Amino acid sequence: MATSIRPDKIVINPEGKWRMFTSTIPPGGKPIGTITRNGYDTGALVYLPQTGRFVKVNRGVCASLNKPQISRILKKLGVSHDS
Repeated sequence: MATSIRPDKIVINPEGKWRMFTSTIPPGGKPIGTITRNGYDTGALVYLPQTGRFVKVNRGVCASLNKPQISRILKKLGVSHDS
C-alpha cells in the first residue's frame, strides 16, 4: 500500500485577528496576522527576529513553521516581516 505526503495547504491573512488565538506571543516576537493550515489549524502567525523563524501560536503554544514556504507566501502577499 503506497502513501503520499503532501505539504500543508497554508493560508495567511495579514489582517487576521491574531489575538483571537493567543493573548501572548514570545518576547520580541512580531505578530503578522493569522495562519491556517489544511483548512482548520488556525493560529497567530508570529515572526521571531532573534532567530529568524516563523511560528504559529495558539493559546500560548508555539509550533515552528517552514521558513522558506512562509517567506514565499508573504512575498506574494507583499507583506514584510523584517521591519
